[in-house]
Amino acid sequence: MTRARRGAAESDPMPALVAELEDLRNRLAQAETILQAIREGGVDAVVIDGKHGEQVYTLSGSDRVYRQLVETMNEAAVTLSAEGIILYCNMRMAQLLNQPLDRVLGSSLRDWLPADERPVFDDVLTEARVAPSRAEIAVRTGTGRLAPVQLSVSHMRSDDREIVFCLVLTDLSRQKQLISSEAHHREWSTSFQRALLPPRLPSIPGCRFDAVYEPGENDARVGGDWYDAVRLTDGRVLVAIGDVAGSGHQAATVMGVVRQIMRGIAQV
Repeated sequence: MTRARRGAAESDPMPALVAELEDLRNRLAQAETILQAIREGGVDAVVIDGKHGEQVYTLSGSDRVYRQLVETMNEAAVTLSAEGIILYCNMRMAQLLNQPLDRVLGSSLRDWLPADERPVFDDVLTEARVAPSRAEIAVRTGTGRLAPVQLSVSHMRSDDREIVFCLVLTDLSRQKQLISSEAHHREWSTSFQRALLPPRLPSIPGCRFDAVYEPGENDARVGGDWYDAVRLTDGRVLVAIGDVAGSGHQAATVMGVVRQIMRGIAQV
């Protein structure tokens, strides 16, 4: 009788059914968690083990397009905490600072600014709490070079209601170089042009000479136009104006030669 009861207890299916039910509940809870993450955009891809092995299926959406846009844009993009810590930045920001990405992330943006630029930076952040703000500042790269940038700042609140600043930094180094080069070229052209003009006009009794020469304000090209007044050997006065059609160094050189030939003939 005792052996029969013991055999019946050993063949009882309930514990196995309870364990199987608990396993199914756990799987269902895990599936619901995954589906909820997918619906909320917390999953970028799904790995499925099929007959051809594991395959990755990406989940496309506006967030993914936005992230790709930020990562591939020419401007540096930064997400900043209220304390000025870099929470996120794209690769362009690391390139701008000439530093590895992992060294930029988690650092304070103020550490990449010269001391005299930090008050300007703080003012921009303060203004950005009310409305988007911008300013031109300089950042110090890993090589010590100061890179001029156009800084645009706006702010938003994160999921935990903390203030987060969104920054876009546009490198102005190339523009500054072009402006400097253009200004230097304009200065050189103006000096070259004035060298074609007489240092002074002759003083002749009974004659009065006045001349004004002003190059175009926004034109960095040398022209070659000139004027001159020469007293001839017989007492007459030759007044000449050279007006060149065109511009450039070659035109100015030719006009300079013409002026010298004119003066040489006048002295004969």
